[in-house]
Amino acid sequence: MKKLLIIPFLILFTLIISACQKPQDNFENSTFKIIVPAGTPQLALSLIDENRFNITQTNGPDLISSSFASKEFDLIVAPTNLGLKLHNNNYQLLATIIWGSLYIVGTGEINPYLNNIHKIYTFGKGTTNDILLTYVIDQLNLTIDVSYLASAEDVRAHLLTNPNDIVVLPEPQVSIVENVSGIHLNKVDLSLLFNSISNHTTPQASIFIKSSLKYSFKNKIHQSLETSINKINDDYQTTTLEAIRRGSNINAMVLMSSLPNMNIHYLRGSSIIEEIAAYWDLIHSMNEALVGVLPGNDFYF
Repeated sequence: MKKLLIIPFLILFTLIISACQKPQDNFENSTFKIIVPAGTPQLALSLIDENRFNITQTNGPDLISSSFASKEFDLIVAPTNLGLKLHNNNYQLLATIIWGSLYIVGTGEINPYLNNIHKIYTFGKGTTNDILLTYVIDQLNLTIDVSYLASAEDVRAHLLTNPNDIVVLPEPQVSIVENVSGIHLNKVDLSLLFNSISNHTTPQASIFIKSSLKYSFKNKIHQSLETSINKINDDYQTTTLEAIRRGSNINAMVLMSSLPNMNIHYLRGSSIIEEIAAYWDLIHSMNEALVGVLPGNDFYF
């Protein structure tokens, strides 16, 4: 008889506890805010769960930078060096998702080690893009005149009017030239060239997650994003259609062409500590203002 009385009491107790539980304490009832810059990082999120993640896309760097201090977003997609500099223990490195999308391109022959190049047009003087190019030129003992234009769009426009010149362009700008303008380009992947010289990678853009989130939430977010982001490389056509459905204004043919060259791969922060440290060393040696102090291991999820 006592057992019969205890059972309904336990059921009632469980129902009361469930009713009192806050929605934010239950992962299945939670949504998370992400801010991401337009371009390749935005495309890397094309297959993530729309019911779980609310995406804010921004065209300029200011909102990305201020988000580290405001803590408005649960996740921030940002240049890796920016997160290293601005995290202020409010965010951890969840994963790196972009491993370099810069290419040295031209209509003429380009030697894999650039030793037939005398002048290159590029953009972003003093940025990480510039550091990678400078490192490669220095390590290969090349004498190349580097000329800086205001933006990647300006570099693309220069190439269209000066097709014999050699330039540095990111994807999807390379694919825009080839697929929209109909110009065949020879390419050297700057990240692969850097890797062959230094034995290190180029963790270009990463996802930073709010430190104060429950560990179990972080882990489930990690699992969800890892699956969806790595799925991009399994089916570029589906990714293209989904990116357009979600608002990308990039031509479908350009997307299909550029996605394989964007080096989108999700690698968890705690598995790439040495690679991040090497990247930090390189940037710090050339422009320490871009990275700040190297974080400890607790920074990596």
